[in-house]
Amino acid sequence: ITMLRHSLLVVLSVAEEQSQCLFMIQRMDEDTDCVDFKQLKGPVSILISTAESTERMGARLEKRGKALRQAYDANQQDQINRRLALLTIASVIFMPLTFLSGIFGMNFVNMPVLELENGFYGLLVTMLVITIAMPVGFHYYGWFV
Repeated sequence: ITMLRHSLLVVLSVAEEQSQCLFMIQRMDEDTDCVDFKQLKGPVSILISTAESTERMGARLEKRGKALRQAYDANQQDQINRRLALLTIASVIFMPLTFLSGIFGMNFVNMPVLELENGFYGLLVTMLVITIAMPVGFHYYGWFV
């Protein structure tokens, strides 16, 4: 898009310069007595109108290029936002699991749940319930499709 924009700006500058030169030639017809520009009046006016239409078309293409660039940027931003949302949801799901594993990973003598016969399995079931319940809840509330 950038290369096309540069080429378009080159075409626009050439068209503007041609238009200015053609206006100068048209004025020379009025100011100069030594050269008869009456024979060139028709072709010069055609060239002037062509240069003006080229300028208008270039301006339209430049606006279209800006619109395409904005649409592309919006699409890129949307993709980044979706990725960040997914990463946020994943971190929210794993945060309680990290907390539980951090607490039960400490080496303390008095850990009430670890003294139970099925304490380890109870902790695993709790972590599994959290892992399943959070994505289901997020889906239910419309956080992701």
